[in-house]
Amino acid sequence: MNEAFYHFLWAGKPDKIKRNVIINEYSDGGLKIFDLFSFNKSLKTIWIQKYLDKTKMRKWELFFDLELGRYGGEAVFLGNLENRYQNPLPNF
Repeated sequence: MNEAFYHFLWAGKPDKIKRNVIINEYSDGGLKIFDLFSFNKSLKTIWIQKYLDKTKMRKWELFFDLELGRYGGEAVFLGNLENRYQNPLPNF
């Protein structure tokens, strides 16, 4: 989608302004163009944060638990973080 957007914006010609500049605010020399890649990345980050928050159990988390169980569960997202950065898990 991003490629199609910039292709349309510049009429199929090479970019005239760097993409990381064009998404800036007007005051910073940009055009406040929506960056689909950054938006998508931020949505995924929020989903991971919600998945790791065990104070609420959402239905979609059950699917993630089932699928990620094969790969180590939520440890896939926690990686090698120090204990002070990990949310404590409830004892069952």
